[in-house]
Amino acid sequence: MTYQNKRTAISLFLISAIATLIWASQLSMGSKSVPHCDINSGRCEVVSNDIEYQFTLGPMPARSLNKMTLTADTELPGVNRVWVDLQGADMYMGVNQFEMKETEGLWQGQTQLAVCTTDTMTWLATVIFETDSEQEIVELRFDAR
Repeated sequence: MTYQNKRTAISLFLISAIATLIWASQLSMGSKSVPHCDINSGRCEVVSNDIEYQFTLGPMPARSLNKMTLTADTELPGVNRVWVDLQGADMYMGVNQFEMKETEGLWQGQTQLAVCTTDTMTWLATVIFETDSEQEIVELRFDAR
């Protein structure tokens, strides 16, 4: 391995370690986890502590390199920020985090899936709803080709 390749590998490792630490520290600040939601059909709903969460993801079926839009709706009061951490369920696929913007009472964000060498990849989209005092976390699962 050349010096340049070693340097690149070490840099990528450090960047991913820092991103993981930031993500873990944000998740641990007063967060509560909500049951996961299988969104392979393009839509799912979950209820936790009498609070409803609804999600749509499209276009479905999910495909690598295609832009996808995630829409979230919740009755959780005081939400001031929603962001998503997208990870491969069984394989590291790099850092993919994006902010969702509020539009007409719904939260929406766009992302693009990385290319995977396997035929089908299972993805985990961890959606973090932030209020002034806490975080609510919903985990979405879906498959992509």
